[in-house]
Amino acid sequence: MRYIRTFSWHLYLILILVTFSCSRESTECGSSQDNCQINDIPTGNLYQISITESNCSTFVLGSNITVYMNSDIYSFGQAKEVALFNNDNKVLVFGTWLLFSNNNRTFYIPSNIVPSDCYNIRVSKEGETVANDDDETYISEPFGVVQ
Repeated sequence: MRYIRTFSWHLYLILILVTFSCSRESTECGSSQDNCQINDIPTGNLYQISITESNCSTFVLGSNITVYMNSDIYSFGQAKEVALFNNDNKVLVFGTWLLFSNNNRTFYIPSNIVPSDCYNIRVSKEGETVANDDDETYISEPFGVVQ
């Protein structure tokens, strides 16, 4: 009987912490990526793109964001292009032929873009030929940019 009470008490504590964590995240974020209109489809499958970890995937204008191109077997090397999109609209090209050290690279979110909840970063990598039709494109999860 003692173990049941202990278990119930621990379970109750976990539920409280989870509830607090979820409610804290939603009040701090103030943004939602639920209404984004990102219809383009990533074409690459060798890497997994991710961005700087954030509790709510929201970044402040003028801050840095790190893009990770992870793979269990490959080193990413060089990107053909890295660009910032709002939904499916290209807003800014961070650069072309950029080297990723240790499979990541940090970029500056300019302070002159319009805040939105639907930004995403796209990384393209040259395909097997120099033609554009075999390039690999990776699209990050949407994130918010606020003032």
